Amino acid sequence: MAPIKPESKPRLSPGLARARQREPEAVKLYLAGFTFDDIAEKLGYSDRSGARKAVHRALERDVPEVEGLRAKLLADADVAIERLLPLVDREDPDLKSTEVLLKAIDLKARLGGVYRPEAPTVTNNVAITVTSLEEYGRRQLAARGLPPASSSFELIEAST
Repeated sequence: MAPIKPESKPRLSPGLARARQREPEAVKLYLAGFTFDDIAEKLGYSDRSGARKAVHRALERDVPEVEGLRAKLLADADVAIERLLPLVDREDPDLKSTEVLLKAIDLKARLGGVYRPEAPTVTNNVAITVTSLEEYGRRQLAARGLPPASSSFELIEAST
């Protein structure tokens, strides 16, 4: 009988190891305002798509440098949602705005880890979003001259 070898971590190919080393730098450049074309040129990617994929991989892998990027993208998505809701929440909703709104909501879900196999982490961002939706609803009712809703959201604290 052959001896049992202890489990070892899979080795990364040299190309993948180099790609992972460049991801944090790609994120830093993206946050500094560089375009994907600029990042590709500076870090040696063959084209802009390589730089874009590096930034997206870093987001998926939770590289420490992405927290600033994640916060920026979440804030941008919140602004987009706030601006798009009035265009969608009416009798004749704008279809393009509806499509963009769904993409912004999907972005927030992906950044929050909702689609990951492991259980997502509940953060205070959830409470802020619910509160802002409740406030948005109150403003819409007031703008239409309707009385305030008789019920309101009840925020449930998550145990940690």
